Amino acid sequence: MKKFLSLILALVMVFSLVACAKTEEEVSEAPVATEIPSDQVEIVTGDEVKENEETAEGLTIIGYTVSQEPEFQTRVRTGLQAACDERGYELKIGVHGGDTTKQRAFVEAFINAGAQVCMDFASNAEIGLALAELCDAAGVYMVGVDGDYGAPAYYFGTNNPLCATNNGIILAEWVRDNWEGKVDKFVRFNNPEYAPILQSRTEGGWDAFCKVLPEYADKKDEMYNEVFDNNDSLIAQQNVRDWFTKQDDAVTSAWISLSDNSIQVVVTEIESLGKAAQSVCVSNDCTQVFLEQLIVKGTETCWVSSLNFRPDNYGKGLVKLAEDLVTDADSVPYMTSFELPGCNISNVQEMFPEKYAEVTATM
Repeated sequence: MKKFLSLILALVMVFSLVACAKTEEEVSEAPVATEIPSDQVEIVTGDEVKENEETAEGLTIIGYTVSQEPEFQTRVRTGLQAACDERGYELKIGVHGGDTTKQRAFVEAFINAGAQVCMDFASNAEIGLALAELCDAAGVYMVGVDGDYGAPAYYFGTNNPLCATNNGIILAEWVRDNWEGKVDKFVRFNNPEYAPILQSRTEGGWDAFCKVLPEYADKKDEMYNEVFDNNDSLIAQQNVRDWFTKQDDAVTSAWISLSDNSIQVVVTEIESLGKAAQSVCVSNDCTQVFLEQLIVKGTETCWVSSLNFRPDNYGKGLVKLAEDLVTDADSVPYMTSFELPGCNISNVQEMFPEKYAEVTATM
């Protein structure tokens, strides 16, 4: 009992200190990435999540906390609710808006209500670990959704370093196939204040690019640039504009970015400057804006690819993970993630048939 009370007091202190030291914006960042052995990573291939034949005995309630719900998070929660309804589990949801006290209260309420599994969408590393330890002390499993909290939590979501690798390859192959393998600049659109797990979505892109085009491997000093992606889109746009004003008019450039929302700033400036024909951009998420622009503009857009994170499939995958944890936690790998194919003009109709039909119907 003394050890248990000590743990609770320690957790309270962690939450209090973190809440005082972090801004709401920082708290919403994903935590530090960890090196995960390959035998502890399960990659779900294709679009179909293979469900268990039967529901899990002993699983009745799943708790889920999230800070805000823009497009991606909304699609994750909608899919999770549908999967819980289909399998007959109760889903308790807590939207905390970055208030760590409220977030902890939600998790405590889920535990007290009898939840067997709690899930949290991409909190700060300290918060995620504290939540995981709180759940572990109560005999409840914690899953970080796109949040790498380390043991005793489990991770479900994007394999972030793989994003950088895949996008680097996509950029290089596009340059090879469309510009005869010739490009002047490789630009990482990045905010160095992002958490390491988010940094890893782009930081390996150059190395992957050079594996496809090895002739550039010894030219990093002259080719590799970083442009600051500010949280204020107007400042970020100005940073992109400033970069172009320092280049020759005929410069060709390949851009890699954390997300569709981020690269959209770059694309907007590129188009306004008339640089679309000599620029190529890749990102992650397959947001509605990206899909609409790709379908409408086809090969005329410089925004040629976005990795498909499959947020609509998170729900079934998360419920299956919860069932597996309750049934046999020892056999569950630390990380579960989907493969990350790039969506482009040649496969967008196959990947997103409903969106393709919706957009083309108005063209």
